[in-house]
Amino acid sequence: MTSRPQFRMALLGEGVYLPSQTTVGGVQVTRPDLRLGTENREALQQLLDQTAFGITIDHPTWMASTATRRPLYFAVTPWLEADTTPDAHRLLNHIVNTVADTLSLAYGGEPRTVGYVVQMAALGQEPRVVIVAVGGPPWMASQLPRLVPDTVTIPAMDPEDLYQSLARRPRVTLWTHFFTPIAGEHRWDLRVLRLTSLLEGIARETSPSDLALALPDGTPLLARDGRPASTGTLRGQLYHLVDQACRGVGVPGSVLIAAPDETLWSETGVWSDLRNVIAHDGRWLPAPAPTGLSRERDRSEVAAKAAARGGSLDEGLIRYADCLMAAGEVVLRHAAAGGFDSPT
Repeated sequence: MTSRPQFRMALLGEGVYLPSQTTVGGVQVTRPDLRLGTENREALQQLLDQTAFGITIDHPTWMASTATRRPLYFAVTPWLEADTTPDAHRLLNHIVNTVADTLSLAYGGEPRTVGYVVQMAALGQEPRVVIVAVGGPPWMASQLPRLVPDTVTIPAMDPEDLYQSLARRPRVTLWTHFFTPIAGEHRWDLRVLRLTSLLEGIARETSPSDLALALPDGTPLLARDGRPASTGTLRGQLYHLVDQACRGVGVPGSVLIAAPDETLWSETGVWSDLRNVIAHDGRWLPAPAPTGLSRERDRSEVAAKAAARGGSLDEGLIRYADCLMAAGEVVLRHAAAGGFDSPT
């Protein structure tokens, strides 16, 4: 063993039927002879009893249904070196996520994490558990209320009113359906990629295709090449869509700005840069990592460092993803209120 600590992960997942034991990228994956579902059945039965439904769920029938709907897999990574536990956690998560995507493509299904354990072995010490996680990533709260300062009041959304509004607007219902899994995505890069794609699609449905963009006082907005900006680009589409939604909902655009002393126009440029690098390279890595879009990567790296406000680069990138998520919430609030019922 080297002087650097070594780490490995054992993960129980569901959602993929594994025909036989296999090894993927050095990760051993097996199909355990186990069944999940007893705890869920008992919870549902307790609630049914409290609401006087007058039914007892048959345990064998429930478990037989669970066996087909929740197939399990168990993955154990090889030992890997890392300097710190957070570094190891990121690396191991990337590995098991890639394995899960591979299994899904090979066998179908949607892999979901039930729980996992990370073990560390240091030179001269017995291996010990350093992370125990249950049920995948933490719950992702709504970003808009978290980012809005106390001086700004967000109009409350009543779930019943929202339900009735969506029932009258099937197109907005579809957008919301696409937004829901993005809101629960724990990887910042996937959130950026998927949400910018969704917002681009909404913009194409609701905005003119080549509208010249300007500030409220009439000052034209300029693209990076100095030419007048328009909705003919991704950056222009995002800006026009989000700006329109902010004015409709009554949320100042400054709430969505991640880096100090920036504007909504400059921030939508960073959103576009992040999206393009992720889509082109398959991920976003800082310099000196190779990239096919060096200008976009370098610009977004500078912006993320500013957004970090003295923290780590990851903190700045996550802040940008959070602000973009809040922008998505504003757009869907505006859409649900009928703001896009007529082409603009």
